[in-house]
Amino acid sequence: MQNISLIENAFLFAGAAFYLAAAVLGMVRLYKEVNMPAGLLAVLIAFGSVMLAGVLFARGFEKGQVPLVDTFEFVLALTVVFSLAEFFTPHNLRKGWFEAVLSLLLFALTVTGFSLAGPVGTLDPAVKTPWVLVHGISMLVAAAAIFFSAAMAYLLLVGRSKLKSKNPLHVIGKMPSIEKLAKLNMLGLRLCTAAMTFGIVSGIGMALSQAEAIDMTAGDWLVDGKIILIMLVWVLLIIILLMNVFAGISSRAIAYVTIGAFLLALLAIVGVAVLGGGAHDFLAYAGSFRTEGGVLCG
Repeated sequence: MQNISLIENAFLFAGAAFYLAAAVLGMVRLYKEVNMPAGLLAVLIAFGSVMLAGVLFARGFEKGQVPLVDTFEFVLALTVVFSLAEFFTPHNLRKGWFEAVLSLLLFALTVTGFSLAGPVGTLDPAVKTPWVLVHGISMLVAAAAIFFSAAMAYLLLVGRSKLKSKNPLHVIGKMPSIEKLAKLNMLGLRLCTAAMTFGIVSGIGMALSQAEAIDMTAGDWLVDGKIILIMLVWVLLIIILLMNVFAGISSRAIAYVTIGAFLLALLAIVGVAVLGGGAHDFLAYAGSFRTEGGVLCG
């Protein structure tokens, strides 16, 4: 990538290579039932995350602030947070499918990071408020939670499919029970809803407190692609939780909706940035400002 330094490129390539190796080995172990050294995938995932964390640390040191002010850095931070699932998820969940799926997602996010890479920027002084910190952390937690739920939902659907197949023994010992996965899915959805609510409220607080400096109207926010998608995800989560309480919706249906919500969230985080558009950008490069769509950015 021409927009980032050679060292950052090297670290990103190394991180992607470690994640890809973990994904390939995970699939080989799963489908070929090959015995591998204990903890090998965890080591590969850890090395990949260290590479990405190195990029974030270098950019944060250069700008003198938390490196979460653009989509590229947010995706890298999100990838590192997702990788923690390898170390904080119970051991019985990390057998078979989980590590293979996790490694593939980490690799995909790292590759996506390449398409979003840009020069080091700093946050526009107009939006340097406590609201920004709360907003960023809340949305990061929400993203990690919806990923966790999507992973549990995927494992649940795979487990149900295998149990109905002619060889249900293929799934025994490789993943937890369907009931356990359903409970973990709901746990992640509740956490995501709570964190996303904080993120939305803090985002509104930032917009109201800095309305004149940002120079954006309510209409500008309402037509922003990222905000529209995030609000759709939030509404979808509320509907899932309400239907689970009052309508007794099946775990299978919840799993499908969870994966749909995750894809919408991924589109909001990554897709909008890749496709272009959106006013959700408050960066300043090299101390100079330009205006795009009424937003001060670098």
